[in-house]
Amino acid sequence: MGYEAVYLEALEVRPERLEDVRRILKLREENHRLSREAFADLLKRELPHLAEAFTPEGVGAFLNAPGAYLDGDDYLHLGSVYNGGTEEEALLLSHFLPEGEVIVVSQEYEPLSGYLVLGEGKVAPLRAALLDDEGRAVWIG
Repeated sequence: MGYEAVYLEALEVRPERLEDVRRILKLREENHRLSREAFADLLKRELPHLAEAFTPEGVGAFLNAPGAYLDGDDYLHLGSVYNGGTEEEALLLSHFLPEGEVIVVSQEYEPLSGYLVLGEGKVAPLRAALLDDEGRAVWIG
């Protein structure tokens, strides 16, 4: 049994990675029936300059997101991802997003969470929090 993770916000894509994201989305459309392992291998062959980023666990961010697209402002929309929202996916996405971008995820039966992009291949996990009027956390999910 699996779960659905929802990427709640569009993600800013670095301009120098836009063509890479477009290529990944086109390959996903053409090869949506591949396993994660096979899709990771395909991406390694098609985008060898990013080969280290493509792990079977990470490529699920694209492969298992049937509604993934780039909007007119070049923001990536992933929406619902089957068995998604993992740190491996965030690590993959960090190769395409600017430092400081926040990946906001909500998963069934879990509070809101996400990841802060620290750089290519580097993220920090985030958890939901309720803040008081002075910005102090009064609850962390």
